[in-house]
Amino acid sequence: MTTASSAGSVRKDTAICGAIFAGASMMWFGWGQQGGELGGLLVAGSLVAITVTALAALNIRRTPGRPTLSVDPRARGIYWGAVLAEVIAIVGSAALLNRAGHPAYLSSVTLAIVGLHFLPMMRAFRIRLLGAVAMACVLIGGAAAGGGLLGWWPAPTAAGLGGGLALLVAGVGCILGSRR
Repeated sequence: MTTASSAGSVRKDTAICGAIFAGASMMWFGWGQQGGELGGLLVAGSLVAITVTALAALNIRRTPGRPTLSVDPRARGIYWGAVLAEVIAIVGSAALLNRAGHPAYLSSVTLAIVGLHFLPMMRAFRIRLLGAVAMACVLIGGAAAGGGLLGWWPAPTAAGLGGGLALLVAGVGCILGSRR
């Protein structure tokens, strides 16, 4: 990291991740409804995620420091490189799954890709929790797809519920971690 980065930046970055994870969890709970099961539980998850996202936004304002992206060009490059790779992988996977006649597995594959894109950011932003979130997303995405292929559950429901819960827990963890 450059000398411009400071412990304050890590706290601010962690607070920002809390809002991103909580907001993303709301989207995953919504995507889970594509599977047609557990609708009430997924709606409840979305409502909790909305509340946590609002709390996370307030937390960002109260957390001192500048975000690493605003002070570290290296971290900015890693961030944009990871996001670009993520988008390319998701679009490519969508095309391949559609061509193979398996579009229902897009949420599972996307969750795993989203998880993988956290790995380079873990080091750039010095937030160890990103590694755990990455592993959780990859494992849940794989389990959702595998269980869907075996007929145990609809893959979108499993990916939405599992991904939503993992990201919601990570959001709360980041909020609490930024307050230390």
